[in-house]
Formats: sequence, structure tokens, C-alpha cells
Amino acid sequence: MTYSYSPARLRSLDVFRGIAIAGMLLVNQAGLVEQTYPQLRHADWHGWTWADLVFPFFLFIVGAAMAFSLAKARTNRMPPLAIYGRICRRSALLFC
Repeated sequence: MTYSYSPARLRSLDVFRGIAIAGMLLVNQAGLVEQTYPQLRHADWHGWTWADLVFPFFLFIVGAAMAFSLAKARTNRMPPLAIYGRICRRSALLFC
């Protein structure tokens, strides 16, 4: 039996990411049904529901993951130009 090396990951961030994605799926699928629970619908203008928190949670996760990723690149003494190149390349791939 062989073991492969995998870099250490922040498990709590991965769990939170999974919960946020599950929330996105739940909120988006609830919009297809006529009768939905009030907490799965977006608030009209004032107030908030749980559906209104899914996207801010996801943005928080993205920011936290970026901080860890950039810290790892700096620890590996990657030059700033190479870091920015990776950011631009990955952004272009995600948009395509």
C-alpha cells in the first residue's frame, strides 16, 4: 500500500465551503417550487433571511482561502511577478 503526500488543508474551511455550496444548491432549487419555506426565499428589501447569507459566506471563504494561498506562495519565496501571473492565469481559466 502506498500513500501519496497531500498538502495540509484547513479542514474547517473545507467544511464551511461545503456547507455554503449546499446552501447555494438548496436556495437555488427552492426557487423552482411554488411553495417554499420563507427562510429559503430572499428578503424583499428590508431584513434578511438565511438565503441572503449564503453569498457573503462564500465571499468570506474565498478571501480566507486567498490569504492562505498567498501566504504559502510567500513562504516558498515565489517572486511577486510569478504570484500575479498565477492569479491572472487562474482568473482567465475560471472566466473561460
